[in-house]
Amino acid sequence: MTPEDPIGGWFNDIEGHWAARWIEKLAEEGIVAGDPDGGYDPNDPVTRAQMAVMIYNAMMWNKETSKGLAYVHQSEFPDDVGILNCIWYYGWGPTGNLSDDKYVPMYRGGADNPWLTLPEDYDGYILLFNEPNNPEPYGADLDPVDAALKYQEALAYHPNAKFIVGGVSAFCDVVGFYGYDWVVPFLAELDSLEVEHPDTWHIHGYAEAWITSDDLIEWWRKHRQLTGADYWVTECGAPNGSMEDFVKMIEFFKCTGWIKRYAAFTNRLSGDEPWCVPGWELTVPLVHWDGGLTEMGEYYIG
Repeated sequence: MTPEDPIGGWFNDIEGHWAARWIEKLAEEGIVAGDPDGGYDPNDPVTRAQMAVMIYNAMMWNKETSKGLAYVHQSEFPDDVGILNCIWYYGWGPTGNLSDDKYVPMYRGGADNPWLTLPEDYDGYILLFNEPNNPEPYGADLDPVDAALKYQEALAYHPNAKFIVGGVSAFCDVVGFYGYDWVVPFLAELDSLEVEHPDTWHIHGYAEAWITSDDLIEWWRKHRQLTGADYWVTECGAPNGSMEDFVKMIEFFKCTGWIKRYAAFTNRLSGDEPWCVPGWELTVPLVHWDGGLTEMGEYYIG
């Protein structure tokens, strides 16, 4: 295995070092850490205590990820989860059955407060926000300061729930990495409110005509560098129809310890939907309208 190219920023003294990409990979996975001054001291001998910590962290590293499904018509096609061999899902459509622990309810981030519809003692997962960095109608267009206040409110209302926060989208973010415009002020506002940072985030990413899977992988890694948290990739796919892009991102999830769950997007389309981009009925779904698997669907169940 050869790690991805270094993205930089983990340590201030490893640039040009022969082991830089390995050091960064171990840092991303939480196996190694540097000095308080931002250095790693890559040429120093490793003490027995340091080695013990690294071995412990490596043993705690979990490369098993849960494969899910993000789709619109969960009420129309409830069997798709089984067809695609998934153990969890979340839907964009009508409210799912909360007694089914595979379903994860999502709060988009608008003016309404759908967590109020859940029992106050609800102790399951809640996906908080959906593409807050994207303008409407594609995203929630949610100011990060307002989002921090909503997060504080949600925590108070459901103290037992497990919130998965973010839903940040690559659609208008990956080029130039504008995540600093949303993630950084969101975290800064949490600090001012004295609210603990989320320990799990969710995030989206589609390989588009201008976004390759390599772009997405670098973008996901940079976001994780900002937060130091675990991640769910709650939407991903290749609307451009590239199997190479789709395979590369799925294989990345499988060998990345901080990505705990991932969900490929699918939507059964006939192609006649007025909102459907021409060609999407052939490239986005994992399951065709008639129930047969697409090429990506065949790979996804493998």
